[in-house]
Order: sequence, then C-alpha cells, then structure tokens
Amino acid sequence: MLSLLGYHVGEMQPTPPGIRRRILEYVFECHLPPLKDRIYFLEWSGPQTAQRLNKLANTLAALTRNAKRRDTVSLARAIDDWECDLAFLHESILRQFFNFGWPETRPYLH
Repeated sequence: MLSLLGYHVGEMQPTPPGIRRRILEYVFECHLPPLKDRIYFLEWSGPQTAQRLNKLANTLAALTRNAKRRDTVSLARAIDDWECDLAFLHESILRQFFNFGWPETRPYLH
C-alpha cells in the first residue's frame, strides 16, 4: 500500500521526509485506493481508526525488523527513515488519539 502511494525510503530515490509524512497522514486519514487483493485491502480497515494506525505502524515496524536481520549497513538509511516515521506517527497520532501498544523495531529472537 505504501509503495503504491509513493512512499519510498533508503538510498535509491527515497521520498523526502516531509512528503513521506504527508503520505503517512493520508494513509491514516483518508480512504485508500482499492487493490486486487481484497483481503490485504481489508486489513487496512477504515480511515482514522485504531486498526488503521495499528496496521500502518506494524507495517513500518516489520519492514524495520526485517531489514535489521539482513545487511544493516546497506539498509541503514531505510532503517533510519522507517524509525523516524514510526516516531512521527507515535507523536502526531497515537499520543493524541489512541492508547495502545506500539510495535518494536528490534528483531525478534528465535
């Protein structure tokens, strides 16, 4: 969903931070474009809901955790971007409107 809306991080053609934040706000606040994968689309729930914010935060956290399990040197910029964007969502939306646990970005231990 994020890539479809122009959200990109890392070294290769990243979306500038201000635009990334506007995309994240849009994802949270607005109706999302329909996708062929209806089940995935439904996971995003409705605009301005705790479920939408949770899906958005968990998506960014999962991308971060997966990157940290791989080559953290080549993915350092992407990891930084995702963690900054998670902090933005936490401060600008979660703390103002909701009260639920925030996802970790440290890789899970097996």
